[in-house]
Amino acid sequence: MTANGPGRNPSSDGSAEVAQTFADALRTAVGATDLSLQRMRHRLDLLGISISVATLSYWQSGQRLPSRRHTRAVLPALESVLALPPGTLSSLVRHPGPRTRSDAPSILAEGGLWPDPARVSSLLGQVDTRWDHRLTRISQHDRVLVNADRTEHSLWSMQVLRAIVDGPDRWVAVVHRVDEPACPPPVVTGLRNCHLGRLVHDRESGLLATELLFDRPLMRGETLITEHLLTFGRPAPLAFHYERKLPYRVRMYTQEVCFASSARPRRIRSLSRPADGISWNLVRDLHLNASSRAHLVLLDADPGVYGTEWDWG
Repeated sequence: MTANGPGRNPSSDGSAEVAQTFADALRTAVGATDLSLQRMRHRLDLLGISISVATLSYWQSGQRLPSRRHTRAVLPALESVLALPPGTLSSLVRHPGPRTRSDAPSILAEGGLWPDPARVSSLLGQVDTRWDHRLTRISQHDRVLVNADRTEHSLWSMQVLRAIVDGPDRWVAVVHRVDEPACPPPVVTGLRNCHLGRLVHDRESGLLATELLFDRPLMRGETLITEHLLTFGRPAPLAFHYERKLPYRVRMYTQEVCFASSARPRRIRSLSRPADGISWNLVRDLHLNASSRAHLVLLDADPGVYGTEWDWG
């Protein structure tokens, strides 16, 4: 089993205003040229600049701002393609000042931690991810329950979030893949300070994306504790592993696996894969206690994939 780890109108804080101003300027310039986004991407390719149509679409709609890297490399070329004076677009993008390592969310392109990023990105395009990068992940705790028949019963998850701007009212808390696409998707339930928003299920791939809505928008600096539950139906495949994809840095990440007393695995170990890596790294064997539970705790967990796998006797 794998999991990942927000729409209201943008708030009136500075970052939302910048995003809207940049988006307006880009839409106006694109409209004046009659270029499609596909043609824009092609012309940028000819200038040695590689960027996806999806990213251009996000910028034009105001859902995202260009990163510092894009401001340095892509925007000057984009201004050239659109026949704009140098600096017309890049001057509208203001980046926040440096943050401490623990405060700055490290943002990966949607889907970048999955083996089929295009499909995941397409799925995420159907939910509102606007606020995801404006919520600092202070802590996350996952608890997986495994049935006596060695199948997954449920996944409980708790997050402590902090808003870095005014306005976040949701986040995409669940990107999940059902190991066997023929199996039913899990039932998602908001347990604490959140309730279910949009849910999108790709039956062919087994992928599921879910918004969790907060009770009210958060103010800048405000913290929130949320809890939600995924309950798995039947039929269900045998469980051999659990992994959490973290696209953002998390100050403390905890992963527990709890087995029925009659279904203790022979061996259990933790593994990790960095965001820029391909192969798994064996971290260590885990201790299975008398209650048939094992856990790992990571401090200042960088973006990547963190998992637990076990062998049945």
